[in-house]
Amino acid sequence: MDSIEIQPRNSTERKFLKTFESILNTINHNLIGLITVYMSWRIFHGNLTVIPLHAWLCICGFQLLMAEGILILNPENAWSRYIPFKLKRIFHWILQVIGAILGVSGAFLIISRINRKHFVTTHGVLGIIATVTTLLNLMVGLCNYSSPRLERIIGLNTVKTLHTIFGISGFVSALMALFYGYPYYISGEVLTLFEVSTGVTIILTLIGPFKSFFILLNLNDLFSH
Repeated sequence: MDSIEIQPRNSTERKFLKTFESILNTINHNLIGLITVYMSWRIFHGNLTVIPLHAWLCICGFQLLMAEGILILNPENAWSRYIPFKLKRIFHWILQVIGAILGVSGAFLIISRINRKHFVTTHGVLGIIATVTTLLNLMVGLCNYSSPRLERIIGLNTVKTLHTIFGISGFVSALMALFYGYPYYISGEVLTLFEVSTGVTIILTLIGPFKSFFILLNLNDLFSH
């Protein structure tokens, strides 16, 4: 999900928006870290059976690595701000692939061990959607990076648009699956905090991809006329 930076006309407005976006980015990193560290502690504090291992793989894969893989392309991302864009794309690919491997492994682990009734729950259905869209996104992403011939056949903007759609869909469904999975481990005020934090993380992480998506839609409209 390549990020495309939109520059406001006024330099003062540009500086203010960059500062504001940097603050939001820092908040987002802290929320991601809070959820990952706390849930990892809760999971490993007990017996590491199939279900806790499933939860940990999905949290690390989707909540941590895939989120950071998206954020790295944001021009205002704190830890990658001064990394050259070509290197950002490499890190993006590495984080997304490792995150997908962990997340999808966690999904298949639970699919192989749990009764099918589990997958009629909101948590289970969203998990299946996240797994499918993540795998589709990896396939399209691979074409985006390594198949110029395919890009020439169906169009570069089409490939990027599909990659962005599958990426957003996979990320949102994965984090919403985690959202509905948290009550299995936590309750009360901590649960409320994590539910709110997950919603905020979804919104803040997807600022860059949504910018790119709307720009790509405009480019597709331009070249179709």
